[in-house]
Amino acid sequence: MLNFRMIRASTSRRCRAFLAVAILCCTGLSSGVEAAQPGQSPWVDQTNSKVRLVSGTLSEDSNSALYAGVQLRMDPGWKTYWRNPGDSGVPPSFDWSGSKNLKHAEVLFPIPHRFADANGTAIGYDDEVVFPVRITPKDAGTPVQLSLTLDYGLCKELCIPNSVELNAKLPANLGKGDAALIRQAKARIPQPAGDGALPRIGTVTAKLDGPRHGSSSKRCSRTVHEYRSLRHQRGDSGSGAQSARAAEGRQAALRRHSCIAGRSGRRQRKTADIHPGLRPRCA
Repeated sequence: MLNFRMIRASTSRRCRAFLAVAILCCTGLSSGVEAAQPGQSPWVDQTNSKVRLVSGTLSEDSNSALYAGVQLRMDPGWKTYWRNPGDSGVPPSFDWSGSKNLKHAEVLFPIPHRFADANGTAIGYDDEVVFPVRITPKDAGTPVQLSLTLDYGLCKELCIPNSVELNAKLPANLGKGDAALIRQAKARIPQPAGDGALPRIGTVTAKLDGPRHGSSSKRCSRTVHEYRSLRHQRGDSGSGAQSARAAEGRQAALRRHSCIAGRSGRRQRKTADIHPGLRPRCA
């Protein structure tokens, strides 16, 4: 009887211990998913996606640079768009106007993919994308309060607009934070080509084609001098305000004609102001 009671008590203690460990594990998992670390915002669920802010300090040219990141995760089959969405869709919009101690936020776009859809070709991202954001504080010695309004399109068969508010406080001594995640996204940002990356153009040679017309040049038989002579014959050479207005009207009616003339096998273009009633002919 005594042994039975001892076994029963031992079993009860083990059950209580197991239950306590299970509760602690569940609590830890829950806090790990929902709780935001310093420099982060909580995940915000949207249509078939969720998004949050992250941040960290990266090393650039031997200096520390403060970065944020807009991390967007999408359900399988859904996509969002690049800054140039292609034939369909809308680019994401980032509004930082509600932030504090923020001088400038430069959003960088990783290299996108091309997607064929019913409207042609779309350009954007699927699965997950992180947009690195280079942060410039007004005062580097105080925290930066980021407040972002993010508008983005999410598409599968249909496109659904989404708008989300994200807030994160970046301490002055943030440290690395999510630097690894941001660095990985930043490595996919297109970079300008350096010197020597593209072939240099040495010389440019113009090759003039067309039939050879011999060594004698051709000219437009009706030139501006003939037009002036024609004006004189028609009695257009008046004076005074009325004559000036008539001259302005004639000048407005001028148009330019050109003739191609050949000389020493080369094509040349000559241009003259001709009255609308005259047609140039090359002799």
